[in-house]
Amino acid sequence: MKKTLITLLAIPTLMMGTLALADGKHKGDDCQGPRGDKHGKFDKKGDRGEPGERMIERMSKRLDLSKEQQDSLADLFKDRAEQRQAMMDKTRTLHETLRDLDSTSDTYNQDLQSAKELAASLAVEKIDERASMKADIAKILTPEQLDKFEDAMKHKGDRGERGKGPRPEQPMS
Repeated sequence: MKKTLITLLAIPTLMMGTLALADGKHKGDDCQGPRGDKHGKFDKKGDRGEPGERMIERMSKRLDLSKEQQDSLADLFKDRAEQRQAMMDKTRTLHETLRDLDSTSDTYNQDLQSAKELAASLAVEKIDERASMKADIAKILTPEQLDKFEDAMKHKGDRGERGKGPRPEQPMS
């Protein structure tokens, strides 16, 4: 009887202690990721900051950007923020369209065809946007900086995605 009572009292106490520790873990000033950046998309005030601000900070450290280059990149990222938002809205519309397809509908084939066309045009638009962004960045960086930047972007995919394990061509270590 005593063991049952102690167990029944200990379980909620341990659970509350664990929750208290987990909750307090990310509230301190030292909540930073492995590169010294903040976790998540927001700073402490819940503000996202300027578009591309963190990217410019990382690029500046790795590529030794001048103040003029930092300002040019900030302007570029700010201009592209609206385009990225429009692209996300189109992607969201595509996902909603695909989700709402009714295979029993009389217009299913036409609806499916228009969804395919929307997906294709969105893919082309994303490719064009990426190429345009790369060209604009190339205009701002020096040839040496551009080489370093492209090398970093090439190796970015080698790391795999969080929680998804290594990429198929990478051996598990």
